[in-house]
Amino acid sequence: MAIFSVLGVIDAIGPCAAGPGGTVYAWIEFIERGGKVRRVGNVMAGAEIARLVEPDAIGVWYLHEIGGSHRMLGAERADGPRAIDYDAVYACIPHWLAELRASRAGITAH
Repeated sequence: MAIFSVLGVIDAIGPCAAGPGGTVYAWIEFIERGGKVRRVGNVMAGAEIARLVEPDAIGVWYLHEIGGSHRMLGAERADGPRAIDYDAVYACIPHWLAELRASRAGITAH
């Protein structure tokens, strides 16, 4: 479990489908600083954030990873649009707190 951000440009978007909780992407590929390519698989984004996910969009993308799947918590595009999925943020807080406590205790959270 991890909360992380990606600063870069969306290079490619894998197959996606609309679902009851938003849009599900097979993967999203980002190009980060220095040309590093990062592909994030199994991404779910709520409607407000999914509107910001498009090829060549530059910005910061905030994600929460749980068991190989990812939930996009928020996005801040360089051209101005921003969105936060408050329900997803509130839902990840217990996971994040458990991970934080485990790291401070010197054990690994599962």
